[in-house]
Parts: sequence; structure tokens; C-alpha cells
Amino acid sequence: MWKMNQYLPLFLIASCLFFISHSQTISNTSSQHRCLPDQSSTLLQLRKEFVEKRTNPDDYSGVSYPKMKSWKADTDCCSSWDGVTCDAHNGHVIGLDLSKSWLCGPLNSNSSLFRLRHLQKLDLALNDFSSSTTIPSEFGQLVRLTHLNLSWSILYGRIPSEISWLSNLVSLDLSCNADLNLRRNDLEALVQNMTYLRELHLDNVNISSSLPQSLANLSSLTSLSLPYCNLLGEFPSDIFLLPKIQAIDVSGNYNLTGFLPNFRSGSSLKKLRLSSMNFSGELLDAIGNLKSLNFLDLSQSYFSRELSNSIGNLESLSHLDLSWANFFGELPNSIGNLKSLSHLDLSGANFSGELPNSIGNLKSLSHLESATLNP
Repeated sequence: MWKMNQYLPLFLIASCLFFISHSQTISNTSSQHRCLPDQSSTLLQLRKEFVEKRTNPDDYSGVSYPKMKSWKADTDCCSSWDGVTCDAHNGHVIGLDLSKSWLCGPLNSNSSLFRLRHLQKLDLALNDFSSSTTIPSEFGQLVRLTHLNLSWSILYGRIPSEISWLSNLVSLDLSCNADLNLRRNDLEALVQNMTYLRELHLDNVNISSSLPQSLANLSSLTSLSLPYCNLLGEFPSDIFLLPKIQAIDVSGNYNLTGFLPNFRSGSSLKKLRLSSMNFSGELLDAIGNLKSLNFLDLSQSYFSRELSNSIGNLESLSHLDLSWANFFGELPNSIGNLKSLSHLDLSGANFSGELPNSIGNLKSLSHLESATLNP
């Protein structure tokens, strides 16, 4: 009896270890196979809608490969399929990154894509959807989306008004497609409904109207990219003063007028691109308050008077392009204070006199373009 009692603790320990090991095996198995059957079948149907074909290797930046090749019926879509992200708790597909996936074919209104109603992030950038007639209005049904990227995908036609239904979006990128246009009333609805928007990129989208003043109400906006959109009228200057704004690019809008505001100290602006547009007036001394600015492009601009001495306060600036700008007078000596400057372009600029000796202080400068200055 004493011997039996002696071995009882060992027996209990062994039993507990077996139970724990068995429980972990069951737990690991269930966590590894958490793809819902309806989600898996929907994705497999989506794969059948496209041909995977690399049309032009030069069209892609970075690594591109046919991600859907890893989508196999006998594997778990949540753990084994490239580009697929699932909710860890319920197995719904919440993320789909098919950027640079060699997809060729139309985005149809009856696509299986629109049955993935739990999607939060969708990236279809750098594919070939040129056989689509328009962007399907059914995108507006994916109301849980926070990120939508359809850039560089050879899309045509009008951006559907239903896109503005995506009120949870924090990032929208429809840039650089073949021929997209956005009507003024649809742009207004988009801005009014997407109050959480942090990134709005519509490069090369034909807007052909003025911008709504309500853009300046997007208090979470960090990046606004609207180059070559055929913008008209006056740019709302309050956008420059948004509390979280870090990047603004409205270059190439030749008929867009505007003025720079009196920038406050503490601005978060890091990139400002105002080339090839019709901004005018003075470059105010307050430009020197943009202490976080590292990229400034004022090429082919129509700012009058001399370049402000306060330009030398931009201690973080690494890229400065003043080529073919309409400034006159001498280049300020304070330009030598830009210790971080690596790129300086003065070609075709209207400055007079000689380059200031302080240029020699720019130890980080690796690229200098300078035409002969006016006498």
C-alpha cells in the first residue's frame, strides 16, 4: 500500500502532462485550420476570374509574382495563401493584397470579390484590368474597408459615386490609371463621408473642377496627392494648415491658382510639391517655420519677389527644386544653412548675381543643377 502511494504523485504528473500535450495538439490543429469553407470557395472562384500573366516586367516596382498560385483547395486559406489575411477569431477574410500579382482580366460587377463583405484592406494595385468597362459600383458594398488601393491598374471611366459610401476608409489610392475621371459632386460626397481619411491619392485622375473647401475639414489627413488632375480655381489654403498633414502634391495643375498661408511653427509638413502650377504672390518668411520639411519643389512656379531668407531655417530639407521658378534677386546666403541638403536644382531659375559662397557649406550636397545666373 505504501509503494502504491509512493508512485501516485508520479502517475498524476504523467497524466497531467499527457492531458496538457493532447490539449495543445487539438488547439494547434484548430488554429492552423481556421479558414471558413465559404471564404475559401469564394476566393477560389475569384481566382478563376483572372488570367495570371506578366504583361511587362518594367511595369512593376519591387517583387511581383502570381500570388494566386498558392491558392489550393486542400490548404488553409488563412495560413497558406499568399496575400490573404483572416480574422484570428472567426476566420473571415479581412485583408486581400493582390498587388503586383500579374492579374489580367475584367473587374466585373458580379465578381466573387464583392462577396467578401468583411474585407478591411484591399490592394489590387499594379495589375491589368484594362478589359473592364468601368470601376464597378459594387465596391461601395464593401463598407468595412479601411484601405483601398486600385492604383496603376489600367482602369477607365468614371469613378462611381458609390465609392463615397466607404465611410470607414483611412486610405484611398486610385492613382495613375489609364483614364479615370471624378465628377465634382462625387468628390464632394467622398470628402463629406470619409471623415477618417488619412491618405487621399488621386494622381492623374481627371477632376476638371475646383476642389471643395470641405477638404480642409479632414482633420486626420496626413497625405494629399493630386498631381496632374486638371484642377481649376483656387486651392483651399487652409489645407496647408491641417494639424496632421505631412505631404501635399498638387503639381502639374497648370490652371490651379492659390497662395501659401502664413505657416505656423510646429507644422508637421514634410513634403511640399507645387511645381508647374499657377500659384503666385510672395513666398512668405513663414516658410521658415516648416522645420520638418525635407522635400520642397517649387519648379516652374510664379512666386514673385526674392526668395525669403527664412529658407535657411529648413534644417531638415534634403531636396530643393527651384528650376525655372520666377523668383528674382539673388539667392539668399542663408541657403548655406541647409546642412541636410543633398539635391539642389537651380537650372533655368531667374536669380541674378553669383552663387553665394555659403553653397560650400552644404557638405551633404550630392546633386547640383545650376544654370548661369542673370547678371
